[in-house]
This record gives sequence, structure tokens and C-alpha cells, in this order.
Amino acid sequence: MREEPDVIEVKPSTARRRFSTTFKRELVEQTLRPDVSMAAVALANGLNTNQLARWRREYLLGTGASPMPLPARGS
Repeated sequence: MREEPDVIEVKPSTARRRFSTTFKRELVEQTLRPDVSMAAVALANGLNTNQLARWRREYLLGTGASPMPLPARGS
């Protein structure tokens, strides 16, 4: 019987993490609150602040690979 190794060597092409649009939207919406620091949200979720800043910029502009529209505002 062949045993699985405890450590698996990861090649750079497979090491990139993927995040769902929902996850990105939730984090970005947290940063839109005036009492929340973008750096704190990034740190709490194991992200680089620059990555979260890019998602926020894409969210606000409605651009990127998967645009995230602005939330609907009440009348």
C-alpha cells in the first residue's frame, strides 16, 4: 500500500489562491464602513492590504474580471 506524503511540494503555478466573488464583496463592504481599517480587514483574513485595495477599487469602479456592482441604496 502506498502512503500519502505529509508534505506535498507545491509548484508555483498551483500555489495561487482563488477567492469567490462573494468573499471579495464581503471584505470590500467591510472596508467601506468608516470605523473599519482596510489593513485590519486584510490582516484578519490573511490577505495583503494591496490585494484588498485592488478588490475595493474594482468594486467601486465596477471593473475587473468579475465586476462587483455597488450595493443598491435606499430611497
